[in-house]
Amino acid sequence: MKPKNQVSAQKQSSLTAKIKTTDQNLDKLQQQFPKPKVTKKAQVPQNSFDDSNKVDSLISNYNEILTQNTHLMQKVQELTDANTRIQEHCNNELSDMSDKTRQLILQLKSDQQLEFQKQTQSHRLLQQKYECISIQFKQQQQTILDNQQQLKDFETLKQQNNQLLKQENEFDTFYKELETENESLQKQIQFLNKQSQQTDQITHLNSLLKTENEILKSENQRITKRYEEIIKHSSKNNNNDQTHLINEMNEQINVQVKSNQMLSKEIEQLKTQLALQTANNQTLMNTQKEAQKQFEEQIRLLNQNQLSTQNINEVLDQEIQQLKLQINHNAVQSDKKIKNINQELKIVTNENEVLTDENLQLQAKIKQLEKDIKIKHKQIKDIQEEPSDIINDAFYLQQIQEKETQIGQLERGRETLDQRIEQQNVENNTLRQQIQGLNNVIVLIEKEKETLQAKFNVLNDSNSKISINMAEIQKQLDLTKLENVQLQKQVQDLKQYIVTLKVSD
Repeated sequence: MKPKNQVSAQKQSSLTAKIKTTDQNLDKLQQQFPKPKVTKKAQVPQNSFDDSNKVDSLISNYNEILTQNTHLMQKVQELTDANTRIQEHCNNELSDMSDKTRQLILQLKSDQQLEFQKQTQSHRLLQQKYECISIQFKQQQQTILDNQQQLKDFETLKQQNNQLLKQENEFDTFYKELETENESLQKQIQFLNKQSQQTDQITHLNSLLKTENEILKSENQRITKRYEEIIKHSSKNNNNDQTHLINEMNEQINVQVKSNQMLSKEIEQLKTQLALQTANNQTLMNTQKEAQKQFEEQIRLLNQNQLSTQNINEVLDQEIQQLKLQINHNAVQSDKKIKNINQELKIVTNENEVLTDENLQLQAKIKQLEKDIKIKHKQIKDIQEEPSDIINDAFYLQQIQEKETQIGQLERGRETLDQRIEQQNVENNTLRQQIQGLNNVIVLIEKEKETLQAKFNVLNDSNSKISINMAEIQKQLDLTKLENVQLQKQVQDLKQYIVTLKVSD
């Protein structure tokens, strides 16, 4: 837009030029057609005929010029009336245009202010959403760190399970040693069974000794009878030889009696030892059977616990692998989602900045339009104050066309602004949907975190059960060791007793 002083100078120069042109045209007309001077009647010269012809022609020309001037004055009056009507019409149009322009500017200004307030509020809401998403992003990062810590805990649990497996292998080795000791105990039991067979032989010998003792008793009775008979016979026949024989027989009888007494004592001792040996053998057999049952039961429980431990470890390994894969997948998805969120937030921020810039530009344009309209009103006012007889129709028409063009531009600007507002509303709805989708994603991440926490609790319960089972197994092993020590002591006692029996034999 040209400055106001420049426009006024141009109008003044154009009006000055028009006035000069009009003055020049009037001077030319006055020079061509001077006013007739009233003089006395001139004498008729000799060449009066020629002069009269010239005067007639001049008068006729002058009359024609007067007629033309009259027509010109009529045309000037018509043009003046037309200019007056055009001026009134322009004034009416300009007043209507100024009212419409003022209303349009006020409406645009109010709409723009409302839109700017909406954009500001939307920007503030988006900023709050961005802060919320930033907080959720930090929480998600903390969740990822917690998941990594859980993975480390799972690795620690796996190492503990491997140590438990090593301990189970050591227990297997120890059980094999126990089985070896059991075999040695069974061999010792077989040896004791052989010893018991020897005691059976002793019993048989005892029965033979009893039989021999009966025979000796009968022989003693026979000898006693014979002795009595000999005494009776010796009382009748005092014979020295018989007395000598009797004395020898008495000595033999005494020796036999002593041997029989010794045999009886030995038999009693053997009976006592046999009873003790039988009781000890029976106790040892019962103890060995009970120990064998307990050992088999412990082996069965240990095998069962080992299988259950292996199954639990396999399940734990599978769950740990699945959790690792799931956590890695969730971490990758979370990174992607966070990157997408950051990109969307950057896009939203950039769009808000662009919209803010556009709003500022629109406000600047509206202010400039207001200034231009004020300038136009001033120009119209200046035009209205100019003399009506020198106003040009083309200038009014040009002013009207310019005003109509400006109004059309304002209308198109308003339509463009409405379209931009609709587009911004669509974009805001899209952003709201995206934010809702992000909120749904965050809810899913929270659910996945709860699922992982539940699995981790299950793993902790399983590990605590494994620890309890291992403690029970350790207790059973300690009891088995004590029982094996007691069995070894009993075996040593039996060995010592058998050695004592052999020495006594």
